[in-house]
Amino acid sequence: MKATKIVRKVGIASATWAANEWTITTTAAHFLLPSDVLSFIDPVNPQKYDITLAAGTTGSTIKFASADSKLKFPTFFETEIFRTGQTGGQDAFTWGFGQPPSGIVQAYVTGTNGATVVLECSVDGSHWQAIATITLTAGAHDFVKVSDAWVYGRLNITTIGASTVFKATRSA
Repeated sequence: MKATKIVRKVGIASATWAANEWTITTTAAHFLLPSDVLSFIDPVNPQKYDITLAAGTTGSTIKFASADSKLKFPTFFETEIFRTGQTGGQDAFTWGFGQPPSGIVQAYVTGTNGATVVLECSVDGSHWQAIATITLTAGAHDFVKVSDAWVYGRLNITTIGASTVFKATRSA
């Protein structure tokens, strides 16, 4: 079984470069902090960049240092980080079933508090059914087995405690 990170997509509205620093404005709040690492692939020059976010990264603004003023950005980026303040249904993913075994979701938190997340599944991507509630304390992890009858899955975040990061992987 290959594990795949469960990610969320964040749209990029604009990107400007000045004085060896990029400033990206996102289409929605991104919940990233300075020192987080963000990866993206330049859509023009297929090269992967891992960037460490700088001071001033907050809300819908991302800042990072770079002497390269010619970078091109995709229309969105993906991040595996879920933080305090993010609640509700997140981006859906497909399980990629087609052969046994059933899927597994592994959820884990780091930080000083826990998180509560509902794993929802669907056969059509529109009608969601709660499959399991995952309640984690600080530093804990949990596994949920999912039947191969489901085509889509998503995380519906109920709470994430202060100073806590929630991440999850899925495998089929």
